[in-house]
Amino acid sequence: RNLSPIPPPAAGASAHTAIVVDAPTAPRPVAKRAAVWDDFEQVVGEEKVQCTHCGTQLSFKSAAITGTSSMSRHLESCKKKPCLEAGQQKLTFAKVTHNDKLRLHTLLEKWIIRDQQSLSVLDHPDFRVLLHALLAGYEPPTRNIMTRKIGVDFDVLKSQVKAELQAIPGRVALTTDGWTAGNGDQFQCITAHFIDGSWNLKTVLLDFAPFPVPHTAENAANLISAALEEFGITDKVSGCVTDNTASAYNISTILKRRMSPSPFLPARCASHLINLVVKHGLEDAGRDEIFGACRAFVTLLHRSKPTEKALVDACEEVGVKYVVPPTVMEVRWNSTLAQLAGLQRLEVALRHLFETPAYKNNAWAEPVWLAMRDIIKILTIFKDVSDHLQGRKFPTLSCAAEGFVLITKGLEELNVSRTLTSWGSEVLGLFQTRLREYREHLI
Repeated sequence: RNLSPIPPPAAGASAHTAIVVDAPTAPRPVAKRAAVWDDFEQVVGEEKVQCTHCGTQLSFKSAAITGTSSMSRHLESCKKKPCLEAGQQKLTFAKVTHNDKLRLHTLLEKWIIRDQQSLSVLDHPDFRVLLHALLAGYEPPTRNIMTRKIGVDFDVLKSQVKAELQAIPGRVALTTDGWTAGNGDQFQCITAHFIDGSWNLKTVLLDFAPFPVPHTAENAANLISAALEEFGITDKVSGCVTDNTASAYNISTILKRRMSPSPFLPARCASHLINLVVKHGLEDAGRDEIFGACRAFVTLLHRSKPTEKALVDACEEVGVKYVVPPTVMEVRWNSTLAQLAGLQRLEVALRHLFETPAYKNNAWAEPVWLAMRDIIKILTIFKDVSDHLQGRKFPTLSCAAEGFVLITKGLEELNVSRTLTSWGSEVLGLFQTRLREYREHLI
């Protein structure tokens, strides 16, 4: 292009006065029209291209500088490139454009990440044949190319999250919890919650950091502080919500001390408090002793196909729809409610089954059926409030306090309704005691 001469310095300017010239414009990306691009992919973040058949990498800066002749020569000798048999004609299809390739690569990337697929699936021959058959001319990226693409896209997304968090006018609330992988490795999850300029509640995962030993509240607080510093929002944090174990709550108290004198609210998870009320209330009521036979039968139902078949037949005979009751998970109190409610729905069929000689010993006594009805009535009150809290679009501390008030009123109304047995009324009192015990820990 024609170059304009640099103008002389203005009058009065010194010899050291800086002269501002136009910055060179960034080169435009070269359109990949050559046929060799059907067999090559540009390596993300490097001045190289990679053969989609054998994985060979070649130096490539741009089509104008390097050209594509080296790629053409490689394809002539590539042993893994499919060849036409003698007399076979090559069908021509609409060419997959470069933009189409990028779009398909991105869709593949999202599927791999969201479905937790192994990157090695990209190198599986049958998978590559499938994608090629779905869209002729499309060659999926190799595992190495996708690995680099994920890293680049992660950095870009992280920068966007940083910019968004630093630009919000309000404050940021944190939630954190530990997680243990199947191999025993432990991690600390750190999540930020904020309201954007359009009054939309947003949640972003700041970090899922490996948790070094010892697993103390101090070390967990260090991980959180490092994440806040990296995202530049240390001065925007308003509080942190943890579960109700002593070690977890100590994380918030340590953060509060570090944030001082800025206001900081250590808070406990309201849903976890409800979980503790129900868990200890069921223990006080002797759940395992009373409903042990029920849980044992459900376990048998899940493990024995003949037993399940017998119950299915019993349901058909009495006109009850069969739905298998779930097993109990100790970490989820509502699984007890789900199991008992499932058994209650099958009560007629179960009574019919227990009358047969083969399952007579699996039957439980009449008081257990009555206790089941009482416990279901009590736990339903907790479930309704817990579902309400978790389904709120804008969960706030006032909503949590309101939830505990609703539970208190619900238990009182159930008590005066006189629909419980004497045992049920006694158990309801145990739940009320536990509720008062944990309610003061809400803040």
